[in-house]
Amino acid sequence: MAKLRWSFPKPEGYRLSSALRCFGLPANDPTQLRLPRGGRRKLFWLGENLARITAGCNDHCIVVELETREEPVQAVSLQQSDIERLIALEDRYNLDISSGSVLHRVPARARQIRLGRSFWFQEVVIQTILHQRVSGTEAARSWSRLCRRFGESWDGLVSCPSARTLLSLSSADFASCGIERKREIPIREAAARLPALLPTHIPWEEAGEKMLACRGIGGWTEQYVRGHFLGDPDAVPLGDYDLPKIVGYFFEGRRDGNDDDMLRLLEPYRGQRFRILYWIAFSGIRPPRRGARLPHGSLLD
Repeated sequence: MAKLRWSFPKPEGYRLSSALRCFGLPANDPTQLRLPRGGRRKLFWLGENLARITAGCNDHCIVVELETREEPVQAVSLQQSDIERLIALEDRYNLDISSGSVLHRVPARARQIRLGRSFWFQEVVIQTILHQRVSGTEAARSWSRLCRRFGESWDGLVSCPSARTLLSLSSADFASCGIERKREIPIREAAARLPALLPTHIPWEEAGEKMLACRGIGGWTEQYVRGHFLGDPDAVPLGDYDLPKIVGYFFEGRRDGNDDDMLRLLEPYRGQRFRILYWIAFSGIRPPRRGARLPHGSLLD
């Protein structure tokens, strides 16, 4: 086992925990571990080789270490620029958050969220597919079962199953993880057609085309992956149950927003629309519930 190490000066106001949401959805995720001071450790696949990445920081610098279990780490096709984008050092925005702006209602802590870009492409697509048609809690449960039953372990963490393993699973294996046929099909498609590693210089549009070429993956999944995991600040997931209502309530106090309303309200922020969605989701400003919660949740929760 060998190791690569990168060190970067810590920018003023930078919070590591706010930059590493692209590592994956942390609820009940056996592939990653939270570390002190906002750090994370995660297992992922580099082709056929299992790798482990660790990000941490102190008051002055950010340190990222990459280890591979088998192949020499020098053979890994990752550049320093990939690591910089992963921890969101290149993420910038220019938005009006003065006291007269509606965005001033967003807490300062939420505005510190940075959009990093992960490169374990196939895995984040599969993780997002699991959120189709079900609640976030149910999706997290299926993800945990899938990884613990069919992934590989390394020092207490468990990986996402490799593409080869996913393609070898039966429908009964998927069903044992709470994954029905409608989600099994796109997971198989992603395992067969998408690369495990996608360098961060690949344009978001090209990444989107790769996803949309897979059966069972539509615009909702493609836009969520681009925004949440690939750092596209302008992605807008249409067809979400909660998001249009949350956006409509934030801007206009309405409870009945739809996709058209959401696009209209976000239009002044074109270029940064996913960032605005993130801010709103973490602002805590939501329409009051009138009844029992429906079995569906936003991926941004």
